[in-house]
Amino acid sequence: SVYHPAGRMSAYALQTIIDSPRMGGHLNQMRWSVVTFAKERHTLLTSDRPIIMTNGIIGKDDHLALPLGPRMLFVACNNIETENMIRTIDPGFLMAQINDRVASQARKYVYGADNKQLRFVENRLGRKWPSTPLETRFPA
Repeated sequence: SVYHPAGRMSAYALQTIIDSPRMGGHLNQMRWSVVTFAKERHTLLTSDRPIIMTNGIIGKDDHLALPLGPRMLFVACNNIETENMIRTIDPGFLMAQINDRVASQARKYVYGADNKQLRFVENRLGRKWPSTPLETRFPA
């Protein structure tokens, strides 16, 4: 196996943040739901950086999303208005936005149910890497 100190450090930092009473407590108090996609032409993608988050998670309208499978998206919001707003977005448009973000912020790997979105992924892979203090200091 290959040892990646930056990856281990990032995972440890993430675990520490989630385990903290303040952050973990906030995540647990958010409204959790699942958006299901039924008839869309494509399916959701996931990647080595699959979490989609607003610029933080403590603001009133902040939220995060995580593809759970080809047709299921986990969403955590701070209020019902944001949850309802997400649910009113055209499903095809929402899926396209999620897939664009997942592929764009991936570092190396994007996963799909099949290869139908290969060109889509190739045009986006790594286009905009997320920047965190750990990634800036310890690039993978």
